Amino acid sequence: KLYAHLKQSGIAIPDFGVAHNYAEFEQAEKALNKQPYIIKPCVGNGSRGFRIISNTADERDLLFNHKPSSTYVTQKKIHAILSQGGFPPLLVSEYMPGAEYTVDCLVQGGQVQLIIPRRRDKMNNGISVAGIIEHNQEVIDYCKNILDVLPLDGPIGIQVKYSVNNEPLIVEINPRIQGTTVACIGAGINIPHLSFAGIPDNTTGEINLSPIKWGTKFIRYYQELYY
Repeated sequence: KLYAHLKQSGIAIPDFGVAHNYAEFEQAEKALNKQPYIIKPCVGNGSRGFRIISNTADERDLLFNHKPSSTYVTQKKIHAILSQGGFPPLLVSEYMPGAEYTVDCLVQGGQVQLIIPRRRDKMNNGISVAGIIEHNQEVIDYCKNILDVLPLDGPIGIQVKYSVNNEPLIVEINPRIQGTTVACIGAGINIPHLSFAGIPDNTTGEINLSPIKWGTKFIRYYQELYY
């Protein structure tokens, strides 16, 4: 629904289709006409059901050189699985191989206050554990266009990935604080606090008026506790 709304609003989105059964999956795959591509349940969490389908995936290599959590699967295998019976509605979409960003945004009273791209350099189970607060104007402008056509308020997270054509395209939107929004504190921006306190003296409508330490890098790690 998000993709359809943005497309109707003239905003670039990934090529996609939705399949409710095996016949519709075959149709969506044919219409997409791209390799590799991805599937993901329309309703889900934690990467459950997400797969990258590629005929170049080497199943022997996946078996012996990758952990069982690998998301790659061959086209033949995914057809064998989906043809066996019913499955939840699936998003069938183009695969975007480029850099990925989580974009921390803040909208207040209909005014976009902050759009802070955070490049995801390393992930663990879908959680950013290393990255950089990057002044990527292309991503900022793209996310501004998205926010302008959605009636949202408060802290918003937008996932963006670069396509095979090197174009930033939306993956998903989360109208809430993100798991790694805390990283912005290292760049001088406390989004949870500003969500309540507001951006002072911003009457110009300018985005990112507050001073941001662009280029700030972050890492997250686990630490043992003994007791």
